[in-house]
Amino acid sequence: MKIWRLVVVNILTERREMWFSRLFLCLEILQLSTVSGNSGVEPPVTSVTQGHLAGRWFVTRGGRTVAGFLGVPYAKPPLGAFRFKSPEPPSRWEGVLSATEDKPGCPQKKNLQKIPVRANIVDEDCLYINVFTPDVKACPKLSVMVYMHGGSFEFGTSSSAAFGPEYLLDEDIILVVFNSRLGILGFLSLEHPVLPGNLGLKDQRAALRWVKDNIAQFGGDPEKITIFGESTGAASVHYHLIFTAHEGLFRAGIADSGSARSPHVFQRPGTQRALVEKLINVTNCPSDPVRLVECLRHRSVSELLEIQGALKKTSSEIKQRTPLFRPVIEPDCVEDALITTDPWNTTIDFPLLQGANEIDGLLFTVDFEKDKTDMKFQMLNDNYRNILPFNLFFDDTSENPEEIANTLKTFYFEHKMIDREHYLDLAKMVSDDRINYGLVATTRANRGKTYFYQMNYKGSNTLVRYLGSLAYYGVSHADELFFLFPLCGAGERNITESDTVVSKQIVKMWTNFAKYLDPTPVGCPVQWTPVSSSSIEYLNIGQHKISMEKAFLKRRMEFWSNLPFRNKIEKGRPQCRWDQVCTG
Repeated sequence: MKIWRLVVVNILTERREMWFSRLFLCLEILQLSTVSGNSGVEPPVTSVTQGHLAGRWFVTRGGRTVAGFLGVPYAKPPLGAFRFKSPEPPSRWEGVLSATEDKPGCPQKKNLQKIPVRANIVDEDCLYINVFTPDVKACPKLSVMVYMHGGSFEFGTSSSAAFGPEYLLDEDIILVVFNSRLGILGFLSLEHPVLPGNLGLKDQRAALRWVKDNIAQFGGDPEKITIFGESTGAASVHYHLIFTAHEGLFRAGIADSGSARSPHVFQRPGTQRALVEKLINVTNCPSDPVRLVECLRHRSVSELLEIQGALKKTSSEIKQRTPLFRPVIEPDCVEDALITTDPWNTTIDFPLLQGANEIDGLLFTVDFEKDKTDMKFQMLNDNYRNILPFNLFFDDTSENPEEIANTLKTFYFEHKMIDREHYLDLAKMVSDDRINYGLVATTRANRGKTYFYQMNYKGSNTLVRYLGSLAYYGVSHADELFFLFPLCGAGERNITESDTVVSKQIVKMWTNFAKYLDPTPVGCPVQWTPVSSSSIEYLNIGQHKISMEKAFLKRRMEFWSNLPFRNKIEKGRPQCRWDQVCTG
């Protein structure tokens, strides 16, 4: 009898504790509702593996109310001893975490020009994720789109003001956006196991693992995750399609104006050493890798950013807008290595939607257009044999860089001057080098279906204006973002009725691909068909209509296909010596 009494008492005690736990949880949620200024309106709530969340409501362009959970940790803060180390899973928290405000972006140069794709507030404690959902209890579960921001691996933000749900969540999908480490903190590599590199990409992988484990709690289907990104975010998409495919973290990818085969997003083995030597000279840190990393851990974030800026000042105008620290092939003993071989030697086997803008190179060459003295044109014209190989990144990939420089000048300028009159030819050359040919090569290397596009619609907004350009020559790098996201935070935007129509069309196609692996909506008069030949059929998003075209930049892409600008990497994957301590 005493035993039964004891059992009953224990059961009642457990139920009472559970009841109090739920009561306190409800009280915390009510308190969060009041604190967030929404007294009387219950916030959206859910639970993830680390604990409970209370978010806030957003309203889309079409008037739909959706839930947003902001600033959710997906990894431990990379502070102190965790600086320059691979991300670790986040800790649990007690009670209800207020997920109503954006967290700071990862450390980067100050956003003095108020560029909408850059962070205004930064902190080294920055590994957080935002999730936007129409319904945390959606049934059936919804397809998921995980966005990776661009920014030369040096700047960018997950801010809901820039990359919020206002456009995309007029459709039935879930949007996920996150921060990852950038610049020297995210991509410094010593080509040594103590700091092999690619920490920013490993942050992305950690975020994808978190999404896979938790997205069902937001109404998402963990088997229907599409990763998408722009510029270096698009290159990141390719890196994951190649090197993390075996983990089953996603089923498709969307790459806007970027590729892992773009020359400025990959550092060849051995070439990082010169940069590290400059770093040692600037910091007066020891050259021994272990002591060097320890020395850098004791420098402030502002010091590290100043050092990064000082190193970058040695670059030319075109290279100023490309990454200083880039993804690398990691040593063979690194357990959590992400990039293990030259991306040019790989294939992809995923459904893929990708493409480019009309003249992406306008952004990379904007300093030439802004220079009213034309001195930059004059210098390039007089020294193109030396400048082009360095700026187009074939100075260390070609056996005869000067010969290729001559070939490029003849093809794009036809023996004419490189001057303001031929500025668009310069921008097109840079477009093909940085963006177009890498995308074409990736399309040819994809065993899955590829849907290719070119954005030729000139909207009312262009990113080059934020960089000081007064001219509007064509659709530049990142301009498609104005049609996918609100990009607030940089003053008023002029949006025409035509812009809105095109934006809704693009949103419909991108989300249709995420949902059905086919971008063509039901009832659309134009069938977007996948690439079926090496000439690359593509969807032309034009000024007045959308249409299928037969060959993407046929003459220019054939030229690049035959250009010997990349020799084989001879050094291969860095080897670990017996005396090196391998760390994951």
